[in-house]
Amino acid sequence: MVVIPKETVVRYVTRGQKGLDSLFQEASTHLSESKDILLAKVDELKKKVTSASDEEKEEIQSEIEELEEVISDLEALVADASANDNLNAS
Repeated sequence: MVVIPKETVVRYVTRGQKGLDSLFQEASTHLSESKDILLAKVDELKKKVTSASDEEKEEIQSEIEELEEVISDLEALVADASANDNLNAS
């Protein structure tokens, strides 16, 4: 059994935390950008649905619902990343 000195463990954990700080901030930025792209796509689809046939309307409406679920998930991920970034900044 290998025993790692406590100081070494603390050093590596601290180094890992510093790396995570920047990752949470970066993740939050990328997730927000992805959400904005999907919101634009939903707006585009909502405009398209007004001139679509009944069959196309169903497909478009289904796609809108799926995208809105993904957007909701992205919002939760952004909130988590921001919360973790704030915790690590303290």
